[in-house]
Amino acid sequence: CSRNHWPRSRLAVRGLFTDFRMSALLNPKAAASTHAPRTGVDRKTLLASLSGADNHGVLPSGCGRGPLAVLLALLLSIFASSAVAGGLSNVPAATPPDISLPDLSGQTRRLDEFAEKVVLINFWASWCTPCIQEMPSLKRLAKELDDRPFAIVSINVGEAKRRVLATVKRLRIDFPVLLDRDQAAFDAWGVSVLPTAFLLDRRGHSRFVVRGELEWDRLDIVETILSLTGQPVPLPKGSPISPSPE
Repeated sequence: CSRNHWPRSRLAVRGLFTDFRMSALLNPKAAASTHAPRTGVDRKTLLASLSGADNHGVLPSGCGRGPLAVLLALLLSIFASSAVAGGLSNVPAATPPDISLPDLSGQTRRLDEFAEKVVLINFWASWCTPCIQEMPSLKRLAKELDDRPFAIVSINVGEAKRRVLATVKRLRIDFPVLLDRDQAAFDAWGVSVLPTAFLLDRRGHSRFVVRGELEWDRLDIVETILSLTGQPVPLPKGSPISPSPE
């Protein structure tokens, strides 16, 4: 049940579920909108197909959950890595569940700290390859919008603080990272794959969701975020298009 055995288990799972992964790639489920990314099998489908699995065990957070839960977590990571980078899916404007989680310094953080800002809530884990792959674009986005009413709140799901600290240091993440050790926020927000992100407007309402990896500093994504801030959207550098006269 040691972490040292996870890579070997992951290879075994890759072999067993190659056909399922290829099916997800060749026949992706229809997206909720034309801008939605396509993802693989969701958590409920996996849990239903694996009898005896821990219905709350989506991450390898300890030996107590048994090897099947660990394999399930690794399988979820594999399917998440099958996601095709896409864009933002519209969701009905609604107030999301509150967040009250400790950050890496032990301070409890809540959503109301970011009032009057557009907030990007990003659920991730260090074992999730797509989560790690999109982190550089999140960092670039944070830097690009540093002077705007915008904040990124990163929520690590189910991992030990020491492991998260090591990942944050290695990736040089400089936006808030909160710890969802018991996966309460993961469940409350209805997350089904990692990474998953939510965009909240300045009133704190959910407006968009992304399931799977995304290049967050892509021009169309930045423009959408800026539109939620209510501030002018700058034209790309070198654009021949001029602003319309007032």
